[in-house]
Amino acid sequence: MELRPRHLGPPDHQKVPRMPCFPSPVKLIGLLGLTALLVGASYFCTLQPELKPQIFGWIGIGFFGLCGLATLNRSLGFRRE
Repeated sequence: MELRPRHLGPPDHQKVPRMPCFPSPVKLIGLLGLTALLVGASYFCTLQPELKPQIFGWIGIGFFGLCGLATLNRSLGFRRE
């Protein structure tokens, strides 16, 4: 029995071949719609007169906007391999 450090992974004879994964276009469109809804809700929060909703609204716009960009990046197929 060969002793290997855990960070090296399983021995070569136990490795499983990679399985290709393809994102569903319908689910990605749904995620983009949800992102637009959440960015819109965050923008609505920025229009409130109190400071606390405005701060969380701008945080939400930044966070959900970046999530939307990541979804677009994935849906358009820009990948690093």
